[in-house]
Amino acid sequence: MLAKTNSIAVQLRRSLAASILMFGALLASPVAFSQNAINTATVTPPVSVTDPNNANNTATDNDPIGRTSNLSLTKIDTPDPVVVGNLLTYTLTVSNAGPSAIASSSTFSIVESLPAGLTGCTFTPSAGTLTVGTIAPGATGTGTWTGATIPSGGSVTLTIACTVSAATAASITNTATVVPPTGTTDPDCSGAPVTCAGGNTASAGTTVNRPQLTLTKTATPSPFVVGQAASYTLQLSNTGTAATTAVATITDTIPAGLTIGTLPAGCTAAGQTVTCTVAAGLAAGGSTSFVIPVTPTIAATPSVTNTASVSGGGDPTCPAAARCTPSITTTVNAPQLTLTKTASAASFTVGVPASYTLQVSNTGTAATTAVATITDTIPAGLTIGTLPAGCTAAGQT
Repeated sequence: MLAKTNSIAVQLRRSLAASILMFGALLASPVAFSQNAINTATVTPPVSVTDPNNANNTATDNDPIGRTSNLSLTKIDTPDPVVVGNLLTYTLTVSNAGPSAIASSSTFSIVESLPAGLTGCTFTPSAGTLTVGTIAPGATGTGTWTGATIPSGGSVTLTIACTVSAATAASITNTATVVPPTGTTDPDCSGAPVTCAGGNTASAGTTVNRPQLTLTKTATPSPFVVGQAASYTLQLSNTGTAATTAVATITDTIPAGLTIGTLPAGCTAAGQTVTCTVAAGLAAGGSTSFVIPVTPTIAATPSVTNTASVSGGGDPTCPAAARCTPSITTTVNAPQLTLTKTASAASFTVGVPASYTLQVSNTGTAATTAVATITDTIPAGLTIGTLPAGCTAAGQT
């Protein structure tokens, strides 16, 4: 309570039958906050004067002292840009241009619009206690701040630290507003309930970067041919806006019917499953490739379908996203030999020359890849004549 402690002594002449009107000017201190100014005055008659009613010799005046504080808010974000998975820190500074101080017993409010996608937020005031209230990512909420003294010309800070999740947009904006305590006027605030604008509001925009994995798969040659060397090329690209932050793992199950050859560095095989790893730090716009050698067998015909996938790298959308799981179907061709045999006559005549015609055809989908050998054992009783080029005889064979 603020009370007037100075006493003003006035002597009245006994013969004065009039009223004396007195004026006093007081200036309320800015540190008086919302206390009341209480002023009590008492008139005492001279010793030789008898006052028939001493009960009305004292009067008290009680006046509330209002306060005005010109609050302002600034906000900075660190770092900017920020990479998904990392911590984003907002620093809010509440300053008081006075003239009245904000007392530690007062409660002022922070209206905060945290962007959606931020998680695990912590709130650390430089003084006093912040009750988070309804402040939450993806909405506008209000928290209350108590126990912080802000003298005229002083300031306090609030640090908000959140993890940036993959759900965070590529560009985010955080807006906050400081609202003065009840009973304190602020030139940028009005209405009931009180709303504030101008210097009481501040925003910070942040760019959010993230790695984005894209896996492509090609077959060489296409189509495959049974027995001939072939390969799959796995190319991992970072199509995002930040370098990968973790190891990326490519998994490729090679179809049965394909024999896996010697794998490149960074790849291993367990049965038909090939695993290749790419260290963290693949730059945005960068790529790396692995060539997986295979040789088709006849079991691979007529085609094989191969699907690979990539996960990790700091891209939580993989392997679920289509760009993380490419699939390719490759035709597998093979030669196919067909042998036909005809006799020059339906019946042979003893002593009369005759012949057999052997015709080999490739009825497959690829040229022969090796020497084809025809073996014909001529029946006993038939004398073999002069053989054509490309043929030899050993006895009747």
